[in-house]
Amino acid sequence: MPPGKQTLTLKWKGEVLDLPVLREPMRGSEGFGTSPTKPLRANTFARNLKRTGRKAGLQGNLGQKYLRRGLLNVVNSTPFLPYLNWKLCLAKKC
Repeated sequence: MPPGKQTLTLKWKGEVLDLPVLREPMRGSEGFGTSPTKPLRANTFARNLKRTGRKAGLQGNLGQKYLRRGLLNVVNSTPFLPYLNWKLCLAKKC
C-alpha cells in the first residue's frame, strides 16, 4: 500500500472481468485442469478444503470459517495460528 493511502485501485483487463476467480476442476483428454468458465461450486470447495486439512495432519476439519477468520486477523494484524490451534484443540477436546 502506498504511504498515506488507505485504498489500492486494481486495474483489470476487460476480457477477464466476467471470469470467475475460483473455477471448477475438470478432466479432459490431456488430464486434469481448470474450467475456463465454470465457477467453483461450494461443495467442491468444501470437499477440497477438508482434504487439504487432512493431508496437513489436522485432526479437526479445516472449514471455510477458519479461512474467513484468518483473513480478518491478517486485515486486523493479529496472529491467526493461535486461534486455529485453539479451535482445533476444542474440536478434539485437548
